[in-house]
Amino acid sequence: MADSNPTPFAVALVGALYLLVGVLGIIAGIIGLFAGGGIPAAGLIVASVIPFVIALGFFKGWSIMWYLGIVFSVIGIISVFFLPGVGIISLIINVIIILYLFKPNVKAYFLE
Repeated sequence: MADSNPTPFAVALVGALYLLVGVLGIIAGIIGLFAGGGIPAAGLIVASVIPFVIALGFFKGWSIMWYLGIVFSVIGIISVFFLPGVGIISLIINVIIILYLFKPNVKAYFLE
């Protein structure tokens, strides 16, 4: 756990981005409800809880988040080769994420 290690800057940045995604999703869902969106808008609100949990995991250094980061980045890399419209930028970002997650201080933050 990361209680004794300071949060690496980029980990905090990714956590903050997930937090932002969650907030924006909830706002969009609420606007959708008022616009008559019904079940899809309510679903968006419920689904927006997931980024909050991910953000909390990044801020707290939950080890499962390190593993999920690796898994989702590998899936992102594979998708570049099989899904149209997923480009080189996605490939580069996912490779950077994997390299970053394997940095000793970042890995220690999540896994110690």
